[in-house]
Amino acid sequence: MMGEEQGFEVYMVMHESSAFSKSTQKDRDELGIVGVACVSNLISGGWKSQGLGIPAQCVLLNQATCKNHWNEEGVPTSINIHQLMKILGKNSISTCNTHKKPCTESLI
Repeated sequence: MMGEEQGFEVYMVMHESSAFSKSTQKDRDELGIVGVACVSNLISGGWKSQGLGIPAQCVLLNQATCKNHWNEEGVPTSINIHQLMKILGKNSISTCNTHKKPCTESLI
């Protein structure tokens, strides 16, 4: 929804190990990545991206609390949506969804 509104494509990748498994060289030549994840996944995904020649930038989660690495229960977290928009070269947004609620952070 936000991608459509702001003019960029969004793909959810659950782990960096599956991020580029079906990409072609043409895909990689045209692709840039903004990783939004915990620091552990951003580091490993960044190295993989660099090895494939794909430029990448990152937005850290406000809290690293996933079940796989940090917390048995897993806790929802958020990101700095304004930092994401800055990296994407878009104007910061004042609303996060179709309900037009104010947006300072967006839940993941």
